[in-house]
Amino acid sequence: MSQDLSNNSSQKPFALTDDERAKIDAALSKYLHMADDDRVALINDIEVTGSLRQFGYGSLIGDPSSENDKEYGGVAEGWEKGAFCKDRHYRGTPENLGVTMGALETEDGEGGLPGVVQEINASKNDEGSFADRALKNIKDFAFRETSLNPIYEYKVIDVTTKRNGVVKALICAADPKNPLYLGRDGEVLTIEEKAAIIATSKGVIDSGPRNTGMAYWRDHVHCCKLGGFEPDAKIQKLVELAEKYRAQLEIDDPQLFAELTARESQSAPKGATDGVTYATAVYDVDVISASDNPKRVIELRNEAIEGANLLTDPLNAAQTETIQRHKAELEAPTLH
Repeated sequence: MSQDLSNNSSQKPFALTDDERAKIDAALSKYLHMADDDRVALINDIEVTGSLRQFGYGSLIGDPSSENDKEYGGVAEGWEKGAFCKDRHYRGTPENLGVTMGALETEDGEGGLPGVVQEINASKNDEGSFADRALKNIKDFAFRETSLNPIYEYKVIDVTTKRNGVVKALICAADPKNPLYLGRDGEVLTIEEKAAIIATSKGVIDSGPRNTGMAYWRDHVHCCKLGGFEPDAKIQKLVELAEKYRAQLEIDDPQLFAELTARESQSAPKGATDGVTYATAVYDVDVISASDNPKRVIELRNEAIEGANLLTDPLNAAQTETIQRHKAELEAPTLH
């Protein structure tokens, strides 16, 4: 499809120059691999509204990729989130993949995904500086969400908000065509198997504060509360089961339990009370019920790893080289 990025300042109060549009379009294509239609929609929205928005439904809520001018709640109608993706860096390694979050359009088109809109704004007095800031925001977003674990495709969706009506925003969508796609619960792994992997997985050392499966999913519960909503029932069940399996791990594999807990004790979630770290359980494991036929956590984890082929990095050498090259480019300062 041919793109129409032409400038019509009478209809676009925050119109960009041809060079600015070209740079933003190139960054969206190169680093976020966005489709033509989504790139056009996003750039047109920037020029009409003077805003660039991202929709956070998970850790982005507590750990934004850039400084934002505004944050407010919203719902992505017809979307859902879940443990839909494999993780080769932050909650797993290329040799032992973990499980992380993604969003998908619901199968029946119903329901809605609550989250937080993160927005940067221009004014007519910006004299072109907003284009530079938008470009930096896009690169920061790509670095955070794509570097080293390229699990998403990026779409421009409508988000319903109480404050600003319906707005357009970028969303990190799980990509079913991606080799790191895992699927909904029951497609490849049951919720119990995913929970066992979460309870026992770890990412590359020094990859970030949430570099175990348990830290990431505990943080998600905190992020939902920061956003003013509760995790949905499926997420609650997943994390509750993972908490049970983590507690069980102290008996099944005390050495791994100690290693994971030591990592998680080094950092605290945003807004946590004193003494709370990622090693602190978010659900009381004494009051939940496991599956009808519970297995010891290591056995369940090993069966899940085999069933989902989580011992082999699904990315080839060329893909890995591209990731490293883009990471280096995104780490470099943006020139103004």
